[in-house]
Amino acid sequence: MTTTQHARDLERRLGRLEREVSRWRRLGGGAVLVAGSLLLMGQVPPEPTVLEAQAFVLRDALGTHRGRLATLENGSVALELNNGAGAPRLRVAVEPNGETLVEAHDRAGRGGVTLVGTNAGGGELRLRDIRGRDVAVLAVAADGASRLALSQAGASERAVLAVDAGGAPSLTMVDKQEHTRAWLRVLEEGSATFALSDGSGKPRAGIVVGLDGAPGIALSEVDGTFRATLGLRADGSARIQLADREGKLRAGLRAPAVGPGAMEVYDGAGAAAPAAP
Repeated sequence: MTTTQHARDLERRLGRLEREVSRWRRLGGGAVLVAGSLLLMGQVPPEPTVLEAQAFVLRDALGTHRGRLATLENGSVALELNNGAGAPRLRVAVEPNGETLVEAHDRAGRGGVTLVGTNAGGGELRLRDIRGRDVAVLAVAADGASRLALSQAGASERAVLAVDAGGAPSLTMVDKQEHTRAWLRVLEEGSATFALSDGSGKPRAGIVVGLDGAPGIALSEVDGTFRATLGLRADGSARIQLADREGKLRAGLRAPAVGPGAMEVYDGAGAAAPAAP
């Protein structure tokens, strides 16, 4: 065999060898793909990870305590978030009795707002001063009654605006000694009453407007005995009546809608007596 023929034969052999190697590479790659697919198809997804703890603490890059989610010793569960100084600013909790709380504090962590969800189905919104004392409370009961109470800082309620379950509104004002001094109420059927009390909380004066629109004024003793009344009737007449300290009617003045009026004097039994000259 000549040198030229030997070179050509070697080239043919090398070409055939390269084609075989290339074919086996393709077959090997396909087998790897098939094996990988079968492996993925048969793989079972991992179980979800459950992390259990009694508390989680959140700190910033400086190590300042910025928040905590924890179950407390009293049985409540709370999420607390603090400002950069570590003072509490927001708290969301479920209390041991089942009530829910959302509290937003001022920079000192005391004053602010509290929202309460009660077990009875109602709710409360509380506003606090910088010492953490309630100064305004808005409450809604499960039966639909609502109430707004305003307090002097660190003292009892001073004014209460309320609407009962029947829809009747009222306004009550209280002094520092916790005595009711003024009271206004409008009944659902339409009558209205305004009462004023003395320093001991005893009603002394009142104004009433009845269902028929007729107004009346009454003045009373400390024990509640009426001493004087003034009223206008639906027929247009007016009447004043005066009583002694025992509540016995003693004198009166009556004026019809049209015409002259008359003076009335009564004895101790309530019977009309001749007027004194």
